[in-house]
Amino acid sequence: MSLLEQASLIVTPNAYKEDVLYSVVPNDRSGDLDVVRATTATRVNADGLIEVVPKNLASYSEQFDNVVWSKSNTTVTANSITAPNGTLTADTITESTANAIHNISQSVSGYTSGTIITFSFYVKANGRNSISLGEFNNIGDNSKSIYDLSNGIITGKGSLVLTATIVKDTATNWCFCTMSFVSISTNSFYPQFRLINNLGQEYYVGDGVSGVYLWGFQATQSSIPKDYFPTTDRLNIPRLDYSGGGCPSILVEGQRTNLALWSEDFSNAYWTKQAITLTANNTEAPDGNTTAALISANTTNGEHNVYSNLITITPNVDYTCSYFVKKGTGRYIAVAIYYNGVTTGFGAYATYDLSTNTLVASGAPKGTFTGTKIETFANGWVKISVTGKGNSAGARVDIDIRNAANLVPQVFFTGANETFYIWGAQLEAGSNATSYIPTIASTVTRNADVISKTGISDLIGQTEGTIFVDIDLLSNNSRFFSISELLFNLDSIRMEYYYPKLYFIAMKNNTNPFNIVSSMDYTIGNQYKLCLKYSSSSIKVFINGILDTEISGSYTIPTSSIIAINQLYGFSSESFQKNNFNSVQLYKTALTDEQCINLTTL
Repeated sequence: MSLLEQASLIVTPNAYKEDVLYSVVPNDRSGDLDVVRATTATRVNADGLIEVVPKNLASYSEQFDNVVWSKSNTTVTANSITAPNGTLTADTITESTANAIHNISQSVSGYTSGTIITFSFYVKANGRNSISLGEFNNIGDNSKSIYDLSNGIITGKGSLVLTATIVKDTATNWCFCTMSFVSISTNSFYPQFRLINNLGQEYYVGDGVSGVYLWGFQATQSSIPKDYFPTTDRLNIPRLDYSGGGCPSILVEGQRTNLALWSEDFSNAYWTKQAITLTANNTEAPDGNTTAALISANTTNGEHNVYSNLITITPNVDYTCSYFVKKGTGRYIAVAIYYNGVTTGFGAYATYDLSTNTLVASGAPKGTFTGTKIETFANGWVKISVTGKGNSAGARVDIDIRNAANLVPQVFFTGANETFYIWGAQLEAGSNATSYIPTIASTVTRNADVISKTGISDLIGQTEGTIFVDIDLLSNNSRFFSISELLFNLDSIRMEYYYPKLYFIAMKNNTNPFNIVSSMDYTIGNQYKLCLKYSSSSIKVFINGILDTEISGSYTIPTSSIIAINQLYGFSSESFQKNNFNSVQLYKTALTDEQCINLTTL
């Protein structure tokens, strides 16, 4: 029997939707994991670009009867006709008898002002053969496109519309329509559908029966339409992350708040430019939009940097500052935290040579330097982060242009028009940088990814079994996997990492049947395939194709009915750290040593 046939549960970066990460095994939905985050978040998509999850900025994309869609002189009949995907989910939009504009609209946020927004939707005539779509927050008719549903053509386009298209399926009469424009609002925009009568009028006396069928509205921060992603509340979506390229992994992180405001708009007065010339929206950013700024050190003798207003922090706690940076004509760039309080001056800093992406200087003249990291992204971008702490309740985040003779921040030198591109500033409490959290005029919090499943005792080996976890280990002090029965300290088996050791721990009625510490040391940033094989007489740990540790004796195996990824179920401390999961598998039997070795070999 193959391992696939023996497995009781297999979870991989596979199919998903809002609130659900589907299991590969079993395929009857009984092993699907529940996903809770209650906020949106970002990931790296298959093209290597940072993307908000979900990419569809519109909520309730197939439920026009929902209250998020405002109806003016229209009614909506839900699920009244077969949609383009073959499901009974398309809605009927019907005009009233009022002498008025007959429309539906929604307020959409979560985007960057000045970027291109693309709308896409499916529509079909039902008495009205034309419909318009526009953005009616600040742009009005200049953003509007008019679609002729009978002939499948565009009959009108506002001056601010970049592109508009319509493709009609003559077999079903469904039309796929798109429109792209540049957003100018910093808070929200309002896509609005308007019915048009046979005289080409939007303001008219309705007949109370005519309208259109509508389905699958999407708004993306992109210049072209993207593959449709259906939404309801846009929350609780698993993140399949492609950082580093290749196959995706399941990105899970703890709660973090970006304390740096206007994270992409360095032209805002929130950011001080010192002996720097800054050009906003100069080049393509890591998210594919033209929102990255160009900075150039002028020929003044001084500090050449961009820094934020003062930010309130907690003294003597680790904070991580990060920026996305791309090399221009310059070579050396520093990211730093500057303290203002009991401790005043530069704290943790890290200077990198972007010709080689190597660290050339680091430290903390004030406070404590904890660490630094550089990560590569698409199109020549890197993300530089530095972590430290200081005895101060206030801090600012700095990005400094340096030269070979002056690698430490706060040292004056005469600039020579060295250039770099910058984007995506972030300051967060914690010992490592997490995924990017965009901000505008206020701080933004991304909640923890909670991925778990209760009531699956029949999928977990109760007296013997095997647990397999394939993980890119990205955080210290990480309780990254558990099976349990309600409270973890009563009945659980869990995997943890405290540098430099891996721990495999069982709890039964608040006692330890076994507590295994790996014999070898392990490093953050690497992939590990871990296998815990357990029975009442033997416990074995396999790591990357090697039998790491084994013990024998008499063991009472904990009762378990819950699986939790990146956490101890019901226990937040040291749960929810940043890690990437490639696979989680459960077996209700103790596999052979050979199977465990094969399963864990890289």
